[in-house]
Amino acid sequence: MTTKDALTGLVLRPLRTAECTAFGRPLTTWVAGIAAGPPAGGLRVADALPEEELEQAAGMADPVSAGHFAAGRALLRTVLARRCGTTPRRLALHRDACGRPALAGAPGRHGLDFNLSHSGGYAALAVGRGIRVGVDLEALTARSHLDAIARRVFDPAEQELLRRAPQGRELQRWYRIWTTREALAKARGTGLRGISHAAPGHGSAWLRRELRVAHGYLGTVVALRPDKDRRL
Repeated sequence: MTTKDALTGLVLRPLRTAECTAFGRPLTTWVAGIAAGPPAGGLRVADALPEEELEQAAGMADPVSAGHFAAGRALLRTVLARRCGTTPRRLALHRDACGRPALAGAPGRHGLDFNLSHSGGYAALAVGRGIRVGVDLEALTARSHLDAIARRVFDPAEQELLRRAPQGRELQRWYRIWTTREALAKARGTGLRGISHAAPGHGSAWLRRELRVAHGYLGTVVALRPDKDRRL
């Protein structure tokens, strides 16, 4: 079976949608499962993608990365197409100056900003109106190098939070800090190169919202205060 054949069999199964506000602006999240199988109760990924994106995914060397890319784009296109009054395949996207996917046209078109994440069998999408957003979703996986990453990336206060984690909750605490940092970096447009940047101003310059996913997964959504971000 080719990668393209495998992608054609992928299905998104909606799990949950959550709505809240951040700095008085609407923020909505979607979480969907990624699976191979009949489309009953779900969305066939290939049906939401233009041919060029399906070919882009099929050309990826890693089949897992290809599936994640295709499923994330299908979720993004399906949600935004409804809001923009078009179809998923016709939704016009481009990459902004930071390399993030954005709606084509005038900056801030429709006032929407969005961000994607995926891990394991799930994809997550955050959409804000009038606010810059970032989302990170991770499978809770124990790895030998997590302590070394914490020493290199986390600030002293975060390292202290990690040391004080209740017994048996250390892994969850580590991923809560990490997903917050990655979501903030994505909202800022710096990507992973900004994961270790200072993150002052929680509650005033940016807000964090927990993302409900499934057992064994943890996610965080971050929104930037509008007057702190001149890109919207």
